[in-house]
Amino acid sequence: MTDFFYLLASLPELYADKAPPISHDQFLIRCGQELNPHQMALLARCRYEGFRFEGDSGFPPALARWMDFEHSLRLVTARSLARKNDLVTELPATGLTDSGALAAANRILQEDAPLERARAIMNVRWKFLSGLLEEKLFGLDAVCIYSLKLQLLEKAALWNQEAGERILADIIEKVDTGEYGRQN
Repeated sequence: MTDFFYLLASLPELYADKAPPISHDQFLIRCGQELNPHQMALLARCRYEGFRFEGDSGFPPALARWMDFEHSLRLVTARSLARKNDLVTELPATGLTDSGALAAANRILQEDAPLERARAIMNVRWKFLSGLLEEKLFGLDAVCIYSLKLQLLEKAALWNQEAGERILADIIEKVDTGEYGRQN
């Protein structure tokens, strides 16, 4: 427990409305100095990108609740978006729990703009993780929650309208000049 306390105390504070103060890669390097290989393997399974539901995951209790919530949130949101767009699709109900995901998905789907929907999803996830952190201030749960929050911030940092417009202008320029898609 002392190792977790020292590690967590050495990390910068994360804020939902600010850019990430460190990269996730820097965080993992720092964790690698304090955590054993088993703990690092568990930490590596706490991912948003490439998320895979693991029903009986061996996660500590707080992370098992996150796994249920994330899985349910993704299923409920996907089903609702499919219905909203008149798509006929059967999504599996396996592993679906409420965990507040049903109410959260309804709030998220009130947003029509994809960027606003993405921000709403981030806020729902952030609040859920913050609630878990209140229960598990220290320990491996807290390190994993920090990791998940940092991943959220890194993803949100990509939602920059000016940067997106620059990327789009670059793509359009490359298409106009015939550079886009050319093999070197």
